[in-house]
Amino acid sequence: MNGDDARRDEIARAARRLEGFLRTLGPEEMAGQSACEGWTVADVVAHLVERGGPIPGQIERGLAGDLSPTPGVSDAPPSSEDQFRLDLDHSAVALRRELGDGLLPEFARVNREFDRVLALVGADDWEKLCYHRLRPETVRTKVDIRIAELAMHEWDIHWAFDRDAALAADSLPGLVNASGRAVRRAFRPDPARTRPVRYRFQLDGPEAADVDVALAADGAGFELNPSPEPGRESGAEPDVIFRCSAQTYAMVIFGRQKLGPAIDGGLVTASGDANLVNAFIDAYVGG
Repeated sequence: MNGDDARRDEIARAARRLEGFLRTLGPEEMAGQSACEGWTVADVVAHLVERGGPIPGQIERGLAGDLSPTPGVSDAPPSSEDQFRLDLDHSAVALRRELGDGLLPEFARVNREFDRVLALVGADDWEKLCYHRLRPETVRTKVDIRIAELAMHEWDIHWAFDRDAALAADSLPGLVNASGRAVRRAFRPDPARTRPVRYRFQLDGPEAADVDVALAADGAGFELNPSPEPGRESGAEPDVIFRCSAQTYAMVIFGRQKLGPAIDGGLVTASGDANLVNAFIDAYVGG
């Protein structure tokens, strides 16, 4: 996956590409239904503004060793994953209404703030911790999350106009890097899991990696082993192996493609106990 220096280019490139596309849309197109259920294209942009807006400040404070909460933003943890999703739905729509014609300028302003702050990040700063309401996160993690948000929601917006849209190829490294959070949010705890079951996604092509998802009673674990050596399995022995492209993996893990149809359509090959494959499919809730 991409190194730290490439992250700066990746986030800037994704932001400018999406800004450029949004400038071509008229009011009716901005009001069209996106791939996110219940959200218009404009709602998706408002979500990117709301979720991204506090991050540059969190990074800048983190570089100075300050882990204090973002001023004016609630630091109360969500009561549940489902409540968190509902809160996101409502707040995005409310912000879109509040910003009105200022939505796209505000999106561009947030993106320029990322440019400014990431220019301050040195080679030894990527592991520095920044504020998050659940637990501190590294600068690297904050950037990966923003890359994934931009890339995935870029697809959600393009879907409104092209049902065959694909994820931008240069966004795939960032999506794979950030997929751990999507994995942990996509599965709920289940006491019926009496032993952990390890699922390995073997990604082919330029973004080759082994990604392990372990389902246990307390939820899902995640391990990423970039560019495994040919012929060598990484980590603990998996119970099930899924083989696919990084494009398909990202679409599945971020909830835009169901795994069952992806297997049926030949986008994913599965080897291992069929009952465990079905258990993974049934357990996926999304986040």
